[in-house]
Amino acid sequence: MSAYEEARRAKIARNMQMMEEMGLKASATALKQRVNAAKPKPIKRKKTVDDDVAAPRRSSRRLQGKEAVLPDDLQAPLPRELRAHLSEELVANEASFPTDADSAALGQLFGRDGAERKPVVEAPQEDAKYTLHEFDVEKVTPSRIYAIACHPSLAKDHILSAIADVDGNVALWSVPLDRDSSDDNTIVTWRPHKQAISSIHFEADTLLTSAFDGSIQQYDLVTQARTDVFHTDVALTYVDISEPNALLTCDEAGHVFSIDRRARGKPTSWTLHEKKINTVHRQPGSTHFATASLDRTVCLWDARQPSTPLVTLPHHRSINCAYFSPNGEWLVTVGQDDYVHLYSMPATSDKPTTRFVHNNQTGRWLTKFHAHWDPKCSATPRYVLGSNQQPRCIEIFGARTKQPLQRLDDDLCRSVFSMNTFHPSIDVIVSGNSSGRAMVWRAK
Repeated sequence: MSAYEEARRAKIARNMQMMEEMGLKASATALKQRVNAAKPKPIKRKKTVDDDVAAPRRSSRRLQGKEAVLPDDLQAPLPRELRAHLSEELVANEASFPTDADSAALGQLFGRDGAERKPVVEAPQEDAKYTLHEFDVEKVTPSRIYAIACHPSLAKDHILSAIADVDGNVALWSVPLDRDSSDDNTIVTWRPHKQAISSIHFEADTLLTSAFDGSIQQYDLVTQARTDVFHTDVALTYVDISEPNALLTCDEAGHVFSIDRRARGKPTSWTLHEKKINTVHRQPGSTHFATASLDRTVCLWDARQPSTPLVTLPHHRSINCAYFSPNGEWLVTVGQDDYVHLYSMPATSDKPTTRFVHNNQTGRWLTKFHAHWDPKCSATPRYVLGSNQQPRCIEIFGARTKQPLQRLDDDLCRSVFSMNTFHPSIDVIVSGNSSGRAMVWRAK
């Protein structure tokens, strides 16, 4: 036995003797037994595992060879004609019209209340230099601007523009011709369509619009009466009014429609592309027209026999637009391949006369660039185009030039203005951006 064990036992013996002398022997023995007693083992309980309840599983009756079970109250599909009629009613119900105050403003602009229609006497300057003024920049539509048109005449010495956005809104924006005038700008807004307005045009005192809701509408700005010109189930992407009584319009399914406004018969329809057509434009003084498609081609057609294209102009990517110059001698195309192409008419080859690099990548949230010719310049055609350049600007090109004739920039031009159009009578350019803001560039 070790010394440590002997000392321990001796200490225990002394303690026991001391407790016996104090009469606590029984308590000491019980305490010793309690300390030395083994700890009780915990009782293990068996877990009761419930049987899993199988959840309901979806299964295909078609794969099981069973017939489909239809609800008793399921209605049969509506005929196409009735669907179109209901769609037209839905468009009409969702359309909004100018308020009484806006109607009064329209009456003042368009002669119903005695406004004077003044002919333009200013001769256009082909080398005009354009500037911007703070009063000529204003938010006119709630959403991204998609189309712009300028009225050729001046009412009460005001410049009048029609500006449309992606939510179907139209804004008539009236700006004083004289920058020093005390007159305020006027904006009249309403919503003739429930979806994006793809193109907008003035015809005398009427406004013509095409939209992604599949309709073409005419709005009389004097009587403020609306007329449904055409309706289809597919989104309309552009309408051309080169021939007043024979409209050309295109849709996202590759169709072109020829609409005779004097007849009540069904419009003539041609399937010309397998994919969406972005623009259709008639060549001035000709029966030919051009289509720009998502299928990477621009095609020239003869309206008398449109079964086969006269010329196919291939591009590397989809084309935003294809427009003829006012004299019909040039065709400009703007595409997603970051090129601008110019073709001299008549096009006998698929090779462009002029081709130059231009950054056309506007992304998802900006309107795609469209080139718009100056209708005043037939001898030396020129067009205006949006730009991604820094500082922000818009650019004017000639039919044969690869570099801009002018690059219009200003501290007030702080974003990309994708849509731009020349005024048909005076030296003015109206521009619009993705936030609904418009601006008027004026010649010095």
